[in-house]
Amino acid sequence: MPAVRADAVGRLRDAHALSRVARSAADPEVRQRAVAAVTDGAALAEIAARSEHKDAAVAAVDRIEDAEALRTVAARARNKAAARRARERMEVLRPAAVGRPAEDEVAEGAVNASDEEDMGGEDVTSGESAANAPAGGRSASPEDVSEAAAPAAQAEPAAADVPAGEGSAPEAPSLAPRLRADRRERTAQAEALCARLTALVAANPFSLRDAEVALREARLPHDDLAALPPKLARQLREARAALFARAQEAREAEEWSRWGNATAQEELCRRMEALAAQTDLEKAAKELRTLDGRWAEVRIAPRDEATSLRQRYQTARAPIKEKLDAYFAEKAARENENLRLKQELAGKAEALADSTEWMKASEELKALQARWKEIGPAPRKPGDAVWKRFRAACDRFFSRRQEDLKKRKQEWAANMARKQALCERAEALAGSTDWEATAAEARKLQAEWKTVGPVRRDRSEAVWQRFRTACDAFFERYKHRDEAERQARLAQREAAVKELEALVAGAGTDPAPPGVAEEIQKLVARARQGTALPAAEEEALSGRIAAARERAVAGWPEAFRGTDLDPEAGRTRREKLLARVESLTAQAEPPASALSGQDLARRLKEALATNTMGGRGEVEAKRRAEVDEVKAAQAAWRRLPPLPGDAGQALEHRFRAACDRFFRDRPPAPAAGRPR
Repeated sequence: MPAVRADAVGRLRDAHALSRVARSAADPEVRQRAVAAVTDGAALAEIAARSEHKDAAVAAVDRIEDAEALRTVAARARNKAAARRARERMEVLRPAAVGRPAEDEVAEGAVNASDEEDMGGEDVTSGESAANAPAGGRSASPEDVSEAAAPAAQAEPAAADVPAGEGSAPEAPSLAPRLRADRRERTAQAEALCARLTALVAANPFSLRDAEVALREARLPHDDLAALPPKLARQLREARAALFARAQEAREAEEWSRWGNATAQEELCRRMEALAAQTDLEKAAKELRTLDGRWAEVRIAPRDEATSLRQRYQTARAPIKEKLDAYFAEKAARENENLRLKQELAGKAEALADSTEWMKASEELKALQARWKEIGPAPRKPGDAVWKRFRAACDRFFSRRQEDLKKRKQEWAANMARKQALCERAEALAGSTDWEATAAEARKLQAEWKTVGPVRRDRSEAVWQRFRTACDAFFERYKHRDEAERQARLAQREAAVKELEALVAGAGTDPAPPGVAEEIQKLVARARQGTALPAAEEEALSGRIAAARERAVAGWPEAFRGTDLDPEAGRTRREKLLARVESLTAQAEPPASALSGQDLARRLKEALATNTMGGRGEVEAKRRAEVDEVKAAQAAWRRLPPLPGDAGQALEHRFRAACDRFFRDRPPAPAAGRPR
């Protein structure tokens, strides 16, 4: 066993794992080998400060060369010998000049705090220590733990002998839990902790994780222990020592179990890799089950090897498992495929046994019978049962078919008459323009068609195509009904324009017909109603309407006297609108580009003065009002009746020119905003 432990330590490379072995291993030789293998200064300082074993802690201190690390060990070491050795090493590494340095005094004074910090336990977790550290041959005994905890008890009189203010240094702050200040509460808390430690020692099964948590909680400072009754303090130390010993045994057992499992897993990997050459798949399956069962027993291995071993095992297992899966699947298929196929055919035959689709079902059943003959034999008892099912289903269908064949010829004739009647009704609806009512009726015919039974096969397609063609003809028109209505409305507008042009064709040569003014206004209103055309076509149609109206007014002026189309009244209104627009145009100031430098400077000065006095908003409001007035005049101008002749064209030219000049000389005013 010592050789095995030494070999295990020699295989460790992780500094953290070596540190935990050096601090917690029960075998002194294993601890010494672990300390010798550690090269990291931080790991050595951790061993020296946290180890409860004097040999490991002192050996780690001897290898520390950093004065700061030695100072930390001197102040925090759990073992007094390690703390004392750290102070000696500090003296060697940095001799004192006159007297002892203040740092060493602090370190020496803080040794009591390090002794009080723990009762001899170790801050262990269930993580990497269990995976990477080898175990010793024997478990820590209560005497070992008690010996490790002795400095805490011995520190009490030592601390009491030091007078206040003489050579004492501030204690290092303790991270251990503290007992309550109240005496009764403190005693009750200590008793509860002692009872918990005792219960964990006697627990079966033993929980290493719970033990480690309890050990951390039981690391009480020296002053807390000193405040307890001596008997209770002794019981608490003994309970913690016993729990630490059992936790140590559990850790070592788990660690050695992991190392032993690694060897077993390597053997299982070799056996699994050799199994790939086995040609007898029955034997291979049996061996695979054996290996999988054994692997489940040794599945926990050191973490630095667990992943690689598991991947190696799975890599070797995967192709074997795939081969066996295929083999057993094929074997099961050979034994059950015939029965499954026949059961499937029997189910299909039973589904068709009550069918009324005689031709289709008959063809499918014949195909099923042919497929049945191709399938090989099945197990006797289930095979006979499924054969009876299949035969009964076929007999039932073909018996019903013979009985139904006698009735179908009469039904075919009646169904053909009904379908022909539906075709005639659908053909009568094809040209209807009552869209919604006709669409509902056509859908009703289609639904009724579905209720009609079959006809003779050689006439079925022809009557169906007849009915479908009639329905499609209507629904195609129904789909484009909006375009058809638009075309109809456009035709109405075109008809109104043509009627207007025909009415005014004799204007100027023939006398005006009675009520011609009212008739023309009605025709113009009709021609302008309806769907709008594209811009070019709308402009052309509007031009024809205007030309016809102007011709009528020019040829029959007396007929429009006093009406909305009276030329003289229109002239007067046009002149007023023209005068107003020209007046507004004359008031507009010339653009800045047309001004000289002096005039532009004067305008800027006036604008600044207006803005300063708060008149800018009024100017902009006035400008917007003038723009709105000109736009209103343009809209009113377009509503006036046409003014025939050169006079009308001259007024039209003057009005357009005035509007263009107004908007050119007076650009739109900027949006109103907050005055600056």
